[in-house]
Amino acid sequence: KGKTYKLEFCTADYDDVLAPGTRTPEETFCVEIDGGDVAAEFSWNTVVPDAKAARKAKKSGLPPHCVTVTHRIVFKAMSSSPTLTFMDWKSPAARGGAAGGRQLLNFVRVAPYYDGDGCNGEI
Repeated sequence: KGKTYKLEFCTADYDDVLAPGTRTPEETFCVEIDGGDVAAEFSWNTVVPDAKAARKAKKSGLPPHCVTVTHRIVFKAMSSSPTLTFMDWKSPAARGGAAGGRQLLNFVRVAPYYDGDGCNGEI
């Protein structure tokens, strides 16, 4: 409680993994942290390959690659054991969205977050 952590995980569209380049990536995955205060200014997502790399591969005649999204969320623990809940927004049970999407969740890692001074405290 009171310390700052970073949550990292990777997602992909299952159908895009099976047939790369056939689906447009959508931001359909989310996580809720019950007992944690998210610092949005230190959190981000990285999409690989990005649009520029995809165009370059296409021009070079290279086969397309599936798109993966690495998520990094920095949060301060407000309780002694925050709860992480991962959800697919397309799931009717999760967010009332349309059914049909199949998402993959790869590694999940929670580690202490250190600022530039090496401190794990206020964010």
